[in-house]
Amino acid sequence: MIKKMGFSIILMICCICFISGNSAAAEKITTEDFTYEVNADGTLTMVKGNHQITGEEYHVKSQVEIGGKTYTVTKVSPNVMGSIYADKIYFEEGIKETDLGFVIHATEVFFPSTTKKIAKIPYSKMLNKLKKIAIEKNNPFLCIENNIIYTKNRKKVIQGYVTGKVVLQKGIEEIGENAFSGNPITSVRCPESLKIIRKGAFENCEKLRKVQLSKKVKIIEAKAFNGTSVDKLYLGKHVKVIDGLDTRISGFEKLVIDKKNPYYKSVDNVIYTKNGKTLLNGKLANGTVFVPKEVTKVVANAFAENLALTGVVFQGELSSLPKRCFASSGIEFIKLPKNLKKIGTSCFRNCKDIEEIKLPSTLLYIYPSAFEGCMLTKLTIPKNVKRIEKDALYCSIRKLTFKGSKPPRIKKQKEVLPEEPPNSEDGDDNPYRKVNKNPGIKEVIVPKKSVAKYDKIFDKTLKFEVLDW
Repeated sequence: MIKKMGFSIILMICCICFISGNSAAAEKITTEDFTYEVNADGTLTMVKGNHQITGEEYHVKSQVEIGGKTYTVTKVSPNVMGSIYADKIYFEEGIKETDLGFVIHATEVFFPSTTKKIAKIPYSKMLNKLKKIAIEKNNPFLCIENNIIYTKNRKKVIQGYVTGKVVLQKGIEEIGENAFSGNPITSVRCPESLKIIRKGAFENCEKLRKVQLSKKVKIIEAKAFNGTSVDKLYLGKHVKVIDGLDTRISGFEKLVIDKKNPYYKSVDNVIYTKNGKTLLNGKLANGTVFVPKEVTKVVANAFAENLALTGVVFQGELSSLPKRCFASSGIEFIKLPKNLKKIGTSCFRNCKDIEEIKLPSTLLYIYPSAFEGCMLTKLTIPKNVKRIEKDALYCSIRKLTFKGSKPPRIKKQKEVLPEEPPNSEDGDDNPYRKVNKNPGIKEVIVPKKSVAKYDKIFDKTLKFEVLDW
């Protein structure tokens, strides 16, 4: 009993501390112009503008007097965005963190020597008035040139708000995450010192057509060039991409990898490890891809969402296809690899253009949602298949055949519901005939001697009633 009481007292104390701690963190002070939040050290963060402030120029104060007490303002939150309609905005000494969204109506903005962080917002039409960004020269953290903000040592680009042609300074080693995202730039020339391009660095720069990279670049992260108009990217012999080529690099018509690169090689726009054993990316492939026989592994999402892909022929052996390997792609036909045992989760999910997939006799496992959303004319399940996981057959199949006398273990499959019939047109009394695809599984064929066994499973897991319009 005493132990229980002790535990209850401790719990109550913890709850009180939690509530009081949260209330202190949430304490706010409101003036006519702004709402501030009190930080743990007693300084203020400007969190909200209470009305529109207009004028030729405006100074964001770092010292404010409220109720006879002087406070220091160190941060300006993005929530203040749009409340100040001044042509020129000056942040006073003492302000350490702010956001350029705060100045979307300004033509010029000036930051003090105390500013350590200027949060990034994507370039947009809202920012097209901003012509000049200035940072106090003695700022020990940041510097700026031609509206591009760098670290003080000028080795990293933090962000830029620029148009047209961009030439980066010599000595730059890194372009930061989302540094130029959305900027209306047309070309970029990088210095030989550049080594790293971070995630989304040039994402959604729709006018960007040419990028001159350093031959010393080692790392290009995911989505660095997504949404650009760059049609060709050359990767030098030093590139060791940590997050792009494996799954998500896209946006190019052609990608060329230096033959001396020790990590990667490309064949017909498909990217492999240097030894050719792992297929890393097929998102740039066009038409039919012939996968070499030395390939023993394919990474997840390798061809996913590639609408230019029409066919894949595996010329060698492969034990499994990974998750989402061809999901939502334009694939129309496939020759599966020899000795295939597993088809991964969502492997062919939403592949609407493929009508038949011939499964090899070696297949053992079909994982969840493997064929979900497909519209197949026929599918034959080999006799060696042991398991069909949840919703693997949640699709349209005109003719589904099971070869095994012993049914595989089949997890619950969702029913494919019939589509809504189209509205009657031109006095047609039977508009249902206009639906040209029967949803669901139309016909199931099993060995005669095993009908009872299959029926018992189907009653619980697989619905195949004909949905005939």
